[in-house]
Amino acid sequence: MGNNAQIFKAFDALNGFRKLLEEGERWKEERRFLSEDDANAINQELMKLKKGNIVKITYYHIDSYHSIQGRITMVDEVYKTIKIGKNIIKITDIISIEIKGE
Repeated sequence: MGNNAQIFKAFDALNGFRKLLEEGERWKEERRFLSEDDANAINQELMKLKKGNIVKITYYHIDSYHSIQGRITMVDEVYKTIKIGKNIIKITDIISIEIKGE
């Protein structure tokens, strides 16, 4: 009977509920909209991008801003995305971009 108690002790019936609570506790940022000047500056940098560039990009994803630095593995003009390693970033989500090298 002691063995059965250990089996049920490991079972967490509220696991999904706890995950939901944790998500609600995450801090959410409001999405910022770019001024026309900022959008033009980003567009200028985007025009220079090519596969192999090392960049630092700040972008909005789900409910907060993230920064990533790395080598561009793909620029997709059709779907308007940039791929850095395994991360795919929508161009419309970018708020800053800096080309660090080639």
